[in-house]
Amino acid sequence: SFSSVFEMDYLLDKYVFNSLPFEVSEATKLSVTSVAVDIVRIADWWCKAQDPRKLIANHPSFLAAEVVFSLLCILTFCHAYRHGGRYLYTWIGITVLALSSEGIRFWNEKFDLLWHAQGVLTLWGMRTPVYAIFGIFQMLLYSSYVMARRLRLPFWAEGPAVGLLVVVISFPLQVIGAKLLWWQWHDSDPSMTDRIYSVPWSMLFFDACTGCSFTWVLHILRRLFLPHKYDWRLFVREFVCVFVAAILGLCLCGVSFVAILHPLRDILEAS
Repeated sequence: SFSSVFEMDYLLDKYVFNSLPFEVSEATKLSVTSVAVDIVRIADWWCKAQDPRKLIANHPSFLAAEVVFSLLCILTFCHAYRHGGRYLYTWIGITVLALSSEGIRFWNEKFDLLWHAQGVLTLWGMRTPVYAIFGIFQMLLYSSYVMARRLRLPFWAEGPAVGLLVVVISFPLQVIGAKLLWWQWHDSDPSMTDRIYSVPWSMLFFDACTGCSFTWVLHILRRLFLPHKYDWRLFVREFVCVFVAAILGLCLCGVSFVAILHPLRDILEAS
């Protein structure tokens, strides 16, 4: 806008151009100001900050949720770092999955089904709070993955176990979040109409499929490309496995969503 250009021109003229030992032409000043404004606009789109006092006054429960989710994310990272090996790579893969899951909303409007409240730091045009990438995914999926691993289930059962644990943990959280307006789902999409305690059934199905698909794909890739015993020298393969598992797991989740949920709702009229 004109005001932002004027402010940037004033700041650069006062603190930069006047401090230089040489004279800068007006055309150069205008060009530098234009570039600086573009950089600020891009940075502002990527990450927007908000005064915490405003959240304390208007939405204190959401600020508390942000703090808790961030702390739990740090705790899951500490667990992964402490145990090392493939736990740490799995944590990284889950973070890639979080980035992909949120990023796909910008790729196609059909997947943009969720509104987030705006937090202290909100990313990507004030549409994605930081905890959506570094917080809730790690808290739900990594914790479920670790618990399922401790059960020592066979390969085929570990994926569904992770998906079930994700739903068990996330359902009360989603009910509370919807009640306290931490997030809301679009009611214009047909897949969002059938709900239980304000939470769409399809989102619970999506959470279960995400956990199951990611775990299955990750196990398959590790069996194909890595030895049974962890070897730190194969770190490139380890990273590729978790990265591909995050992408393919999300794709497989989408296929399952279309192949299972849509026929149940549209053909069998199940709700």
